[in-house]
Amino acid sequence: MIELSRYNFESLRTGKEFNLYRGRGVGEFLPILVRAPSSERPEPATLKRLEHEYSLRNDLDPEWAARPLGLSQLEERTVLILEDPGGELLDRFVGEPMELSRFLLLAINLAAGLGKLHRRGLIHKDIKPGKILVDFRTHQARFTGFGIASRLPPG
Repeated sequence: MIELSRYNFESLRTGKEFNLYRGRGVGEFLPILVRAPSSERPEPATLKRLEHEYSLRNDLDPEWAARPLGLSQLEERTVLILEDPGGELLDRFVGEPMELSRFLLLAINLAAGLGKLHRRGLIHKDIKPGKILVDFRTHQARFTGFGIASRLPPG
């Protein structure tokens, strides 16, 4: 289990159901993301979404997803710990001008990642800018928020 007390957290996104934080470790700890329920007393369905996302960890590739590392407790709430691939949430850039070449590279990487996700037999079902991490230095895009994702039927 990851010792969360050794991290300093900054808020990346506050939502109705979940908040997303970036944790920077004190010492040699790798940076992490933490998806935490917004409510102090989350509904059972909210906790199920965290558990479901964690259950998909072996199907998610760090090339196109922020992979779950574990479930833990933070301030007496169950939270999902994810690898932090870096970057910022795409919703920070919505409505801002973007160079055409940057936009096209990002669109290509998003489409490629989505194709790889589908080839793994998964459907995200909740893609939106607040669930996509983008690194404009590398033009990489990674999906988060797989709490309601489903598997494609075989065949």
